[in-house]
Amino acid sequence: MIITFLITVVPAFLYSGFLSPITSQDMTGQIVSRFIPATYFMGMVRGVYLKGLGVNYYVWDVAALMLYAAIVYTIAIASFKKRIG
Repeated sequence: MIITFLITVVPAFLYSGFLSPITSQDMTGQIVSRFIPATYFMGMVRGVYLKGLGVNYYVWDVAALMLYAAIVYTIAIASFKKRIG
């Protein structure tokens, strides 16, 4: 459980823009942040709670999260093997 926490949750906090803005990170951090779904979620949360932005602002964030979900589900379905017995 600790290894899973370190691999998933810690990078999500560090690279999502939750603790520090993504623009203040170095280039490597900015690139890594684009592969973490929490980055897009944080953009949506900030838009809803702080700015009150319209739905058209969230289209790209929702599209990125849907793409991520499709990739994860495809990998999960492809690696699932049914046991008969």
